[in-house]
Amino acid sequence: MKENELMRLIHVSQLYYEENMTQAEIAKEMKTSRPSVSNLLNKARKEGIVKIEILSYQHTNIGISQELCHRFNLKSCKVVTAQEKSFNCAAEILLEFLPKTNILGLGWGYNVNKIIDSFPQNEVTRNFRGIVCPLIGTATVPHRGYHPNELATDFCHKTGFDA
Repeated sequence: MKENELMRLIHVSQLYYEENMTQAEIAKEMKTSRPSVSNLLNKARKEGIVKIEILSYQHTNIGISQELCHRFNLKSCKVVTAQEKSFNCAAEILLEFLPKTNILGLGWGYNVNKIIDSFPQNEVTRNFRGIVCPLIGTATVPHRGYHPNELATDFCHKTGFDA
């Protein structure tokens, strides 16, 4: 395969799979026919430029979640694959749990701090009632987000809980 043909296959594949353009839109942009675009996409798959993978149910986040619940006798579980979404997801789960509890034990550390920082800033999240208790005493790590009493105070400001 020549370099210019390879570049054309890559370009068509990027437009279709990454830019979500339709085959008709790509054909118009490239001044060719829609069937030609379809043929280019098929060739890109055959040449290994494009690889399409379909996960089995057991390998999806929902399937993994159900397996973890079954294996470890959990009431619920949520699998998050993107690290940047994990703190927001944990904050959402915690906010769903707060109306059902009166006392919450709060650990310490960077991840707990990031979860608290992910709470939305609105009146709804500040209307919870309960008590939050740091689970350990003063940490010797001087970095912000590691001191349990500081985390409990931040948590209370954002949720309405009392320390």
